[in-house]
Amino acid sequence: MTGLNALQAGGVIAEPASARTVLEHSFPVIGRVKIPLHAESAEIFKLLSWFPMSGPEHWQRLDHLGELRRVLRCGQHSRYEYLILQLYLVHFFKDRAKGFGLSSKIWLTPTLSVSSGEELLKCWAFLEEFGHLKGTYEAERFLLEALVSRPPLRQLFIDSFSEQRAKEFAETVIRDENVPSLHRAISWLSLDLYGSLSKYQRETKNIGFAVELVNALVSPSENEPLLRARTYFAKIRRLAHIYLDLTNLPTYVQFHPAVLLQRIIERPSDFIESDSNSATRLISSLLDYLQEETYSSESANRYKLDRIGGLIESLDKSLANSSRTPASSKSRFVNWILGAKAAEFWGYRPGKLNWHHRLRLRFMSDGYFGPDKIKPLTEATRFADEVNGSHWKIFVTSYAGPQGSNCFVDLYECGDNIKRADEGRVGKALLSFIRRCYATHFRLPLVFAWISDESTSDLFRYLLSRGLPKALRLRLDGRGGFSDYSINVVDQKAKRSNWSREAAWETRRRKIHEDRAWEIECLRREVRGALVGTVMVATRAVIVEDANHKMIAELDGVFIRFNRGLLEIVVVEAKNTRKGASNQALKELTQKMEKLGVESSRIEKKEHYAVASITL
Repeated sequence: MTGLNALQAGGVIAEPASARTVLEHSFPVIGRVKIPLHAESAEIFKLLSWFPMSGPEHWQRLDHLGELRRVLRCGQHSRYEYLILQLYLVHFFKDRAKGFGLSSKIWLTPTLSVSSGEELLKCWAFLEEFGHLKGTYEAERFLLEALVSRPPLRQLFIDSFSEQRAKEFAETVIRDENVPSLHRAISWLSLDLYGSLSKYQRETKNIGFAVELVNALVSPSENEPLLRARTYFAKIRRLAHIYLDLTNLPTYVQFHPAVLLQRIIERPSDFIESDSNSATRLISSLLDYLQEETYSSESANRYKLDRIGGLIESLDKSLANSSRTPASSKSRFVNWILGAKAAEFWGYRPGKLNWHHRLRLRFMSDGYFGPDKIKPLTEATRFADEVNGSHWKIFVTSYAGPQGSNCFVDLYECGDNIKRADEGRVGKALLSFIRRCYATHFRLPLVFAWISDESTSDLFRYLLSRGLPKALRLRLDGRGGFSDYSINVVDQKAKRSNWSREAAWETRRRKIHEDRAWEIECLRREVRGALVGTVMVATRAVIVEDANHKMIAELDGVFIRFNRGLLEIVVVEAKNTRKGASNQALKELTQKMEKLGVESSRIEKKEHYAVASITL
């Protein structure tokens, strides 16, 4: 057996599988744990430990954070620790929390069963780690991007599977751009390969059983006990990685599992049946925190953007070299993928471009409303096509939380001297992304406006800041709004009259003060009279602050207009006085533009108000 040198494996005690295998490890807070492997889990552990690039020693060398280790400076923890923690939680729930059904037999097929739910979940935990590449999810994202964007590689990958059901699963992962599931396809591919080799012929039965276990985890099913086991498995994995990463990463949150585990023992139905109880909501918030601040932080995603871009360049060079390309044959391609379980694709090379983070848009599910499932790689490609330049890129993160699908999109700008994309195209492309994120609700205007208001407001403030160099902080005043939503988006010039009438009616209905009502009236006039294009209108005054939150200017009315590559920011300054109103408005608006660092703007005096136009 390779990879199962018991006492050298850092606290692993492994007795022969014919008797019983016990794994041991020590964790902070939890202490030392012992996990017995009984029937099927002992055999799967033994089988995987025979294969190359697998088993305890390999999993201990596999960093839990993968390539993010280069970005996150913290105590190192391995995929093996994550695996052991999952096994411990499975054993703990079976032993201590009654009502989970972990002692009952589970049928995978009409003729094949696993002796207990406990054994099934332990087998799945082993097979999950079996499929990971050296850089874990970052390396797997690169591989998925290669498969999505290069049809010959995609077909080569799918054809590498021997069974139709495996091909269908691989096709689904690629079609849905499901980064978190690619390692499961790699696990299946590995079993396919080893099952075809003569040196593993005596393990044909166990390899076939392992394939059925993977299929039971990933394939559509109406088997209720199996579906329930998948739910338990997902929740246990979630608990394990939250505890492990909060313990080892430099966060200001610490997670002590003892109280939570005791609650699960006392009220197992909370864990089994519902995702809406307080404990699960806490877990969901911790997962969101780790995702946003650690796995998908601004610096982490900048590294991924640069690293994956470099790997794609290396891949294209390799594909162009007929003597060295991994795509020259199916066997060479499979070996290239599985070889990445031991060594990184082409090693690490620092990026050539200097990317600066500009904006993050968040799309989070609350259990009732949330974003649709997004294809992150397709969205990044679509954005690049829409902005028509290489000066800007987005990095899209999509993940499933306890409350539903969640998504981040990060906008990066290249600081190097290369051709700039038009600002208007960037804004329009991001606005289109917001609509696709909530495509299910887009035909329900009020629902869409409500669930998209936060991301639309973030985009509006960012675009406004591009035209106001000294506006360090921008916020929308909570008073004097003529809508329930901070930003109104009007697509077509023909629709602006209806929007204007609704704004006027809301102003009267809300009995807004006459000074503010006049500001809204002036804003309505300018929106109606603006040239063609999509407009984003702030329904409240915009407050500009310095770094110490001190107000330096108040903008009575603002809207942004897109038309092809053009982005125009229009600022209204209104005065509701009888004498000298126009001159006073012109003077104050001119001073505000100077104070905010606007070097080039067209300021026009109108009746009792003034308008500044800034074109980017």
